[in-house]
Amino acid sequence: MKSMQHGSVLVFGVLMVTAPMAPHQATAQDAPAGSITLPTLDVQSRAESGTGAVPGYVARQSTSGTKTDTPILETPQAVSVVPRDQLDAQAVQDTQQALRYVPGGLAEPYGSDVRYGWSTVRGYSLQNAQFLDGLRLPYNLYAVPQVEPWGLERLELLRGPASVLYGQIPPGGMLNMISRRPTDVRTREVQLQTGSFDRLQGAFDVGGPIDAEGRYLYRFNGMARDSGTQVDELRDRRLFLAPSFTWRISPDTSVTLLSYWQRDDSGVQQFLPPRGTLQSNPNGTIPFNRFVGERAANNFDRDQWGVGYAFSHRFNDTFAVRQNLRYSRINFDMNVVRGLGLQADLRTLNRTAVAIRDHADAFTVDNQGEARFATGPLAHTVLAGIDYRRGTADLGFGRAAAPTIDIFNPVYGRPFALPTSYNTTNTFTTQNQVGAYVQDQIRLGGWVLTLSGRHDWVDTDTENRLTNRNIAQSDRAASGRVGLNYLFESGFAPYVAWSQSFQPQVGISAAGLPFRPTRGEQWEVGLRYQPPGVNALVSVAAFDSTLSNVLTTDPSNSLFQIQTGEARVRGVEVEGRATLALGLNAIASYTYTDSEVTRSTIANTLGKRLTLTPEHSAALWLDYTLPEGRLAGLGLAGGARYYTGVYGDAPNLFQTPTNTLFDAAIRYDLGRLARGLDGLRVAVNASNLGDKRVVTCASSTDCFFGARRTVLATLSYRW
Repeated sequence: MKSMQHGSVLVFGVLMVTAPMAPHQATAQDAPAGSITLPTLDVQSRAESGTGAVPGYVARQSTSGTKTDTPILETPQAVSVVPRDQLDAQAVQDTQQALRYVPGGLAEPYGSDVRYGWSTVRGYSLQNAQFLDGLRLPYNLYAVPQVEPWGLERLELLRGPASVLYGQIPPGGMLNMISRRPTDVRTREVQLQTGSFDRLQGAFDVGGPIDAEGRYLYRFNGMARDSGTQVDELRDRRLFLAPSFTWRISPDTSVTLLSYWQRDDSGVQQFLPPRGTLQSNPNGTIPFNRFVGERAANNFDRDQWGVGYAFSHRFNDTFAVRQNLRYSRINFDMNVVRGLGLQADLRTLNRTAVAIRDHADAFTVDNQGEARFATGPLAHTVLAGIDYRRGTADLGFGRAAAPTIDIFNPVYGRPFALPTSYNTTNTFTTQNQVGAYVQDQIRLGGWVLTLSGRHDWVDTDTENRLTNRNIAQSDRAASGRVGLNYLFESGFAPYVAWSQSFQPQVGISAAGLPFRPTRGEQWEVGLRYQPPGVNALVSVAAFDSTLSNVLTTDPSNSLFQIQTGEARVRGVEVEGRATLALGLNAIASYTYTDSEVTRSTIANTLGKRLTLTPEHSAALWLDYTLPEGRLAGLGLAGGARYYTGVYGDAPNLFQTPTNTLFDAAIRYDLGRLARGLDGLRVAVNASNLGDKRVVTCASSTDCFFGARRTVLATLSYRW
């Protein structure tokens, strides 16, 4: 926040303004005779905002749950915030790793996959529910975003239905990532990193005010990486750049330009059989580093970029408007030879050659109006908005024959040909969505009642280039949420909430009828505790959700689907975070999830658990920095992650074992050794310390290895 001499407006939905004040310097003439004149102290209050930096590990404000800058204690829904300090302390490399210590889901369900941000929450995938700065990122079947965490200030995982504010959201929740933005405080940091698998990475982050008055601010951060992976022949290369600029037009008006560009060039996750990975194989155990593809067809190319702005204007103490806008695009191309399951000898792996093109883009704009006023004893924060999104997806999938390979003694280079056309899938989809929503946060004493409603209009057109057939769908849906919080002076804040979700489903039944949207409904009760005078937050949430209109196989025609499926998920989530004055940061979480398929046309899936959903999971992370003494500046951290086995297929035939993984870190502020080293810090992070063999499976042909032990050494310099 800007110095009080000039006033300030925080951007993107945070409208806190301090009136200009003339600075007054104390002089000898001002002081009474015989008194002592003390030096002038420049005290600047830096209140936390829902889109800004978090001091330590404990966030107090969030925008994801209400689209207004609301204290987490007043948000009637479970939300977890992963701040920048935690990302740095844990040397987080992707959004999956960022969610390792968060309750509610499974962070890396498909193992060590550097391509995508796979994660599940409350039984459902977050793949198509990733947001950046409050706006949905483009996505399709393969054009899935993977946002570089170096460019993020914080990640917010909103658990449970959120369609009332964001439209098409799965019932498990959504991930909202907040970009690093320009600030009044000058930022200068460079970082070098090396470690396992010949990793070499460099990053920078610079920014601050351009002019003396602080009307113009900038920030520019970027990262470049070239690394191997735990699989032979697979690389992990990335280039990321994210410039941004803020113009404070007046004390009441500001606009921030936000942009990013990311290039990924890597190999493809290996599709391995259960026998030899999850299950025993008389021929032996498949090693971690086994490559089952071909060097001539092993590319994963993805370009992501986006440009937009966040505008805010405050008319007076009552009314404010905001507009958030972005155009973004993902270009994805892949050629690969992948495994298709073992033959009867349990060593010969069938393979296929695949070529995929998936280009997706989205133009998204969210217009918001906010009013803060009182009606008698009731204080209101009313939010009304209209958002619009137009997205396209150009998908091509081709398949061709490929030679088999001995998975225990592979010989590469046998002749094969990649597909010459997209002979399996070739579609172009256009979707337009308009949503209108309104919300009222009503306060009376310690009570906070949140009433939210929304209506969506979604039109989808799909052109099938293989059949020369067009499918048009028109979906209309209303969503609601009611939440009630009570804030005790002791720091306790219980709440109860009911909410809905919906997602349109593309396709038609055997009768030629378009599918209805899947609908979700949830009840949630929770309790938060923020001890007075202590920077800590403990949250407990219990929920019961049902998803209906789930697609399931048509028993009369297995080539089609019908909408008779239903699933129910119930559970309890506990999270505790603390940043204490003694130099200790702590995170603890626990999740119990009971999931069940309650309706299905497939007999062997009825009553079974949802895939990739552990029944129990828990995590603990402790981070301590010695504040004084001969070892002052030395930081030690350690963590443990536990989760029970998960099923990878609907009939629950493949279940992973229970896993407990350990992480650790050590760092040192080199400035403690000599003043000439001020700003230098060295850190070493290790994940999966025991190098435990972790396997997950998605079917009888597709199993994946989890990340093995990884050690990273980081040297950073701030000035």
